[in-house]
Amino acid sequence: MSTTFCNFWKHSWMLKRRTFSVNSLVNYQRVVLGIETSCDDTGAAVVDENGKILGEAIHSQKEVHLKTGGIIPSVAQRLHKENIDRVVNEAVRSSGISLHEVSAIATTVKPGLALSLGVGLSYSLNLVKRYSKPFIPIHHMEAHALTIRLLHQVEFPFLVLLISGGHCILSVANGISDFLLLGQSHDESPGEALDKVARRLSLFKLAECSSMSGGQSIEYLAQFGEKTFINHKPPMTHYQDCNFSFTGLRNHYNCLIKNLEDKEGMVLRGCALVLESLKIQKTYVMNQGQKMKAIILAAGYGTRLLKDLQSVNEQKLQDLIGIPKPLLPVRGFPLISYWIEALKAGQDPKDVFIVTNEMYYGKFKEWAKNYPSVAVISDGTSTNEERLGAVSCLQLIIETFKIEDSIMVIGGDTLFYEDFHLQDVLKNYDVLYQGNNEANLVLSYICKDEETKKYGIMETDESQRIQAIKEKPLPTDTSSRQACPCFYLFSKYTLPCVKEFLDEKKDAPIDEKDAPGHFLSWLVTRKPVYFYSISGRFDVGNLASYLLCNKYFQEKISKLNYLQ
Repeated sequence: MSTTFCNFWKHSWMLKRRTFSVNSLVNYQRVVLGIETSCDDTGAAVVDENGKILGEAIHSQKEVHLKTGGIIPSVAQRLHKENIDRVVNEAVRSSGISLHEVSAIATTVKPGLALSLGVGLSYSLNLVKRYSKPFIPIHHMEAHALTIRLLHQVEFPFLVLLISGGHCILSVANGISDFLLLGQSHDESPGEALDKVARRLSLFKLAECSSMSGGQSIEYLAQFGEKTFINHKPPMTHYQDCNFSFTGLRNHYNCLIKNLEDKEGMVLRGCALVLESLKIQKTYVMNQGQKMKAIILAAGYGTRLLKDLQSVNEQKLQDLIGIPKPLLPVRGFPLISYWIEALKAGQDPKDVFIVTNEMYYGKFKEWAKNYPSVAVISDGTSTNEERLGAVSCLQLIIETFKIEDSIMVIGGDTLFYEDFHLQDVLKNYDVLYQGNNEANLVLSYICKDEETKKYGIMETDESQRIQAIKEKPLPTDTSSRQACPCFYLFSKYTLPCVKEFLDEKKDAPIDEKDAPGHFLSWLVTRKPVYFYSISGRFDVGNLASYLLCNKYFQEKISKLNYLQ
């Protein structure tokens, strides 16, 4: 199981390939302010293009969380808010330059605790707006993988095992923007498992462990214990791959503790056994998540694109007339095929549905011969004037196939940059769903000022929940620049809302109920909707956007299943 992953430099801001004109800089051509709030430490640093740290500051929350035996997200959020301004100012001050001289601002946007990430993102976006600086969204596990090259002359390729409080990833770093994922934890991380076992043992009450984290406490006490006092084989070792699972081990030891907690020496011996099991554990668990159907909306008529194609003389482009946007060739493959290949990695093909119109139904059925299990239906319309609209097409699929599971809704003319990975989004949604089964998730990226009047713009709070969506506002009408592409994960408890929305809008003109954004704007006042940050998207609406998308894919994308 090999997929490409980890790419934050290539499509945010390439330090070694792209330059910004910053006339005020004297000593440093390019300098980045980095801000990190993914978990329980508030950190900031100013770094030049050669990797030299010019100034840094950090505030640790360790002592607070030790008292509760682990990190409480709401507490971590409050402490980030209280300290982020001081930490950033201290880092900038110690660097000897001003914020006006910074070339860009880089901030961790994923993965991590949503409440913590929201503090850093909100603070950074305010700085970006105030100082008119480029913004670099950072995947902090990717940053961990490359940090070694700041300290040592490590050549590519190299094998990297990333173990943190929230993750466990094994990958091969082939280059700055080229990572091969070999395996990862399909549930919780070893750090999380250790913290939970330590909390169950109340290790923070022991004098010698009072200033240690859960993992540190277990590691310390394990040296005095007996790792073989119980003969326990690591689970699922018969799977021949590089993935990890720690939830089963943690539950096993919690049960063991309950049965043996009255026996003398249990703590020391148990710690040794837990630590040894985590060291040798190598297993695979299928990413069950919660059951989900995928619906691709492809019933548009592409009127803008058709008008553009009819106005050009180039035969190669005129040959595209009559091809629906989702079937346009992108690097030689139909646009929609990128999504199907990505969905095949985690979806039963029988759970993928496409809705188109009568004009293009035959073309989609011909394309679907390569994917015989994918269901294709027509909305029954033959012209743009009689179109049902995307939300009505969504309801058509739900009713026709009697869907009762959660759904993934994908715009058939939408693709994302190469650092997008569907499995990361699904895992993020699984976490949300476990906390609130009515939660919904959409994607968000930062658009330019002049682009706000083209898209629906989200206004969010620090917990990454969407409070409102403004449809195509002027830049002066909102401080937000968070655009929302057509990709949504809707809880099964949200499905009845689709019909409710259409019933309310039954007498409204088509323009008020056509685009999915209208439904989303209506939904955020009724159900919890959160966002997941991405670096950007392609929305193939006219000829210029199609050519830009195709050019990007020809230059950057090498695999049909890159979206996985």
